[in-house]
Amino acid sequence: MTGVQTCALPILTGTATLATTATANSVVSVNGYPITFATQNYASANYSFTYSAGTLIVDKAVLNVTANNANRAYGSANPAFTYAITGYVLNETSSVLTGAPLLTTDAVVTSPSGNYDIVPSNGNLAAANYSFNFVKGILTVGKGNLIVTADNKSRAYGAADPVFAIKFSGFVSGDSVQNSGITGAPARPGCARAPASAPAPAPRRRARGQRGPGIARSARWTPTT
Repeated sequence: MTGVQTCALPILTGTATLATTATANSVVSVNGYPITFATQNYASANYSFTYSAGTLIVDKAVLNVTANNANRAYGSANPAFTYAITGYVLNETSSVLTGAPLLTTDAVVTSPSGNYDIVPSNGNLAAANYSFNFVKGILTVGKGNLIVTADNKSRAYGAADPVFAIKFSGFVSGDSVQNSGITGAPARPGCARAPASAPAPAPRRRARGQRGPGIARSARWTPTT
């Protein structure tokens, strides 16, 4: 017999010894393992004794099946989800398992950026001596990346700048500028300006009798209003 325990009671004399055939390595059994009396030595002046065997039920140990966290960009397909299993006893490993859990999420390619549960379930995972506790993971959908490009332009020297324009590239999942929710517009600091024309010089007044080009000394000068 293994698992022997001795029970002594102060109002009685003698002892009884209990034992079972189950060991730490005994597998789960719906019928259990008998707990029997190895010795039956109780005595009392006023009582007789009937000894009745008991049953030791060996329940399944619990393994934790945890969905590993994952991430992807908006517009990309979900990655292949993975999981980890902990809680083995008696130095056992995954070799005692058959099958694999099922890992699902509500996120699809067009789901907006944010966090989504990765939900593990039993799938076809099985083990003779273990039950399973399933722990969710998190799928993080990150923002996609758009490239904002300034269109090339040209102008003649001295002319005003043309209207500048931008274009976006990198849309996914059928998105476009019109339906992607983009707001605002890029600023254009430090835009070049066409050079200003130099002002014409103001006419100079000449003293009475002063000769200008092509004007006779004796001519009179009439000021310009």
